[in-house]
Order: sequence, then structure tokens, then C-alpha cells
Amino acid sequence: MDKSIEATRTDVSTDASPQAAVKFLEKVERAHKITKETVEALYTALDVHESFSELEGVDLDFVRTLLMARDLKINIRKRAVGSFFEWDRLDQATSGRHQAFGTKLHQATRAAIKKRTPALINSINKFNTYCATLDHLHKPEWGIPIPEPLPILLGELREDALLMQDVWITCTPGKLPRWLGDSKVRDGIRAMLKTDRCLEERRRLGMEADNLCRWFGRELTVIERALVTASSLSCHAASSLPRANSTQDYSIALRLQQCKKTLLHLKPRWCSPLASAARFDSQVQLVAGIALSAASPVHAPPISFAWITPVLVSHAATPHDPPRLDPVDD
Repeated sequence: MDKSIEATRTDVSTDASPQAAVKFLEKVERAHKITKETVEALYTALDVHESFSELEGVDLDFVRTLLMARDLKINIRKRAVGSFFEWDRLDQATSGRHQAFGTKLHQATRAAIKKRTPALINSINKFNTYCATLDHLHKPEWGIPIPEPLPILLGELREDALLMQDVWITCTPGKLPRWLGDSKVRDGIRAMLKTDRCLEERRRLGMEADNLCRWFGRELTVIERALVTASSLSCHAASSLPRANSTQDYSIALRLQQCKKTLLHLKPRWCSPLASAARFDSQVQLVAGIALSAASPVHAPPISFAWITPVLVSHAATPHDPPRLDPVDD
């Protein structure tokens, strides 16, 4: 406002300017001066330095601009988050993930977003102006970090972490911490935290992959043993069981075969970098070995025996005499 009044005064300072314009400019200057005095009186009545005792000694214009920037950013964040939720409602039907909107509701939501966008952008521009003013008035000895300007494009604002950062209104004693005054340090801290979370998530996914492979092998083993048991029972008792029981055994075996086939079809879907196909194939081969050993006992590993030297007892020995050991011829 001061710059506009000064520019107008320069324009009307020529002799060709009408007297009415000069008088009107004087009225505007008086009204502007009264407004500034009223604002200063109101600000003084608020007792900012008493409410924020830590800001004592800081320039009054800087404190006023800082508090207005803080309140404005809170308002911007509230409205921006509301707009982002409306964007999510519009995008909820993308790729068929959620239930689609109706045409009227979709158009009404888009109209509401379009209506609120200009006011939000104006507020962001005003906040960025406050940031530039604070940068001009700032002194390092105050120890107050300057808020960073926000991006104008709402798409960039949605992905920017600056939107969720509050405006710092407290003096920091001593040297300003690097994480508070340097955005690169904050980016590095976020990167380290993200790396830790990625490592934690990788370990969790590895545990889930191990449990998945273990469950696959256990279920396949149970089904294979049930199939072997059902087939052996049907073979040994086919002549003695009634026809109805044989039909029931065949139905159970058929269901087990279907379960086995369904489980084997899950293997290519569950393969991942953390659970490779080789791990699932090893479980399948192990189950195949169980079925082969149950069906062909001759393939079982031979039993090894350890022979000991026999002990021979003489017929003339009495029960009280110790047994006599005779050498055994080879």
C-alpha cells in the first residue's frame, strides 16, 4: 500500500495534475495512516511480547509478520488437505479399485475443487510474500528459522513435506541447529529414516516369505500323505468293503487331488524375489520323495546291522559258576 501511494504521489506531482486528484490522494494517505495506527494499537493491545515472552527483543514488524505467516499456513494446510481428500474421492474409481462416482456427484466435486483453488493459490502467494518479508527483516542473532515458501502448483504441494511443517515462533538459544536451519540436513534425516524403514520392511517381508514357503510345504505334505493313506486302504480292503464305502473313498481321493492341484497352481503366483521358484520346487520334490517311498518300499534305505561276537555257555557249568567263554572259530 505504501508503494502504491508513493507511486501515485509521483504521478500527481506534476503541474498538469488536477487539484481534485491531489486532494483525493491526501485523503487516502490520511486514511492509510489512521489504519496503520489502529493496527499498531490493536497489536499492542494483544500483548504479543507477554504472550510470547521468548520473542522479546525481536523487531515488532518481524514478529507481526511471523505470527500472520503462522496463522495463514495453518489455514492453508487445512484447506489444502480438504482439497486433497476431494481429489482422492475423484480418483477412487481409477482402475476399478473402488466404487465409481455418479455423474452429478463427480461434476459437483470437480466444481467445488475448481471454486476453492483460486483462493487457496492466493493464500499461498500471500504466505510466500510473508516469507520474503521475513527473510528481509531477519537477523541471525534472533535464532528464529525463516519459513520456506510453498509451491504454487497443488500437485507439487501435495507431495511436499513443507506443508506439514509449522512456522517456528520460538527463539533458539545459542547456535541454530543444522536440522532446523538447513533443508538439506532435513532431507538427509528423512532419507536415513526411510532407509531404516525399508530395511525393516524387507525383514518383515522375508519372514512372511519364509512362513509362506513353510506353509506350502506342510500343506502339500499333508495332502500327499492323505492320498497315500487313502490309496493303501482302498487297495487292501477293496474286496472286503461294500461298494458304497469304495465310492466314498474314491470321492475323498478325488477331492484331495483337486486340493493338491489347486495348491500347485498357487506356486507361480507366490513366486517373488524373496520367495523364489526354487524354494517351492524343493518342497514339491520333497513331497514327491515321500510319495515314492510310501508307494515303493524297496526304495527305502537299507537297514545296517552291527554283528557282535556270540557267547557260548558249557553244559557242565552250574548255575553258580560263571560262564566260560570259548573261542569262536572264524
